[in-house]
Amino acid sequence: MTERDLVSVVTVNYNGLAWLEACVASVLRAEGVPSEFVVVDNASADGSRAWLETLAHREPRLRPVFSDTNRGWAGGLNLGIREARGGVLLLLNNDTEIHPACLRRVRDFFERYPDAGACQPKLVQARDRKRLDCVGALLNPLGYHAELGRDEPDTGQYDRPEEVFAPKSAAMGITQAVLAHVGLFDERMFAYYEDVDLSWRLRLAGYRISRCPEAVVYHRGSATVDGAAGPRLRRALVRLTTRNQIRTLLKNYAPGSLARFLPLLLLLKLARAAAYGLELRVGDAFRILGGLA
Repeated sequence: MTERDLVSVVTVNYNGLAWLEACVASVLRAEGVPSEFVVVDNASADGSRAWLETLAHREPRLRPVFSDTNRGWAGGLNLGIREARGGVLLLLNNDTEIHPACLRRVRDFFERYPDAGACQPKLVQARDRKRLDCVGALLNPLGYHAELGRDEPDTGQYDRPEEVFAPKSAAMGITQAVLAHVGLFDERMFAYYEDVDLSWRLRLAGYRISRCPEAVVYHRGSATVDGAAGPRLRRALVRLTTRNQIRTLLKNYAPGSLARFLPLLLLLKLARAAAYGLELRVGDAFRILGGLA
């Protein structure tokens, strides 16, 4: 078996054992391609490590990687990507389950489009599998992104391999060769906007990003935020999204475009902080200001 024959699934887990079990089971049921599942555990305290170690003893396709600290989503993914042996990667949230044909469909996509930078599988809501979660994202000039298909009934309206600006990293197909060219996720971001930043870099390098609607992933959504890690992460969300949105523009815009759009974005963020203050959401106001610092 060569690396090109192998599809590596990579996920990051932080106190997510409650939904990780279903994710692992679905990947291990995948059909049609040789695969491995690299699960990076970010120093969980909910029994995830013991469960992964026990299962890995009897399931050689499962390859847990244990971090001594919480490296965040970006850092955890990078750790898993470095450990992955497959030439094709499927990056997943730990609150997802995949259709049995998903890995084969992702591999087929890159065989059909060898110059593609990345692909967006069809993300379907796990709680209502007739409704979409996301089929890719668009980006406006200020760096605000909109998820296509969000909460729409799935009637086949997005079942064409059309181009998108960015895949949602809850389910992103990409290759080791492309990452070797453009680099891994920006670990300084920790979480949020790391997928937009990577996609922007892919596009600047000349790659296209398209939907892969034949590859279906069921997504619970916001499981880490809703779970044991939730209160602290929810408090950090406003600061991280503010900081990382600005960082994404600083990294990827040409100087002329940056001078045109960044001042307007900063004004909007200050206005939002003022509005939070008037709403007596003082904590969120200071988190925006912290993201601007």
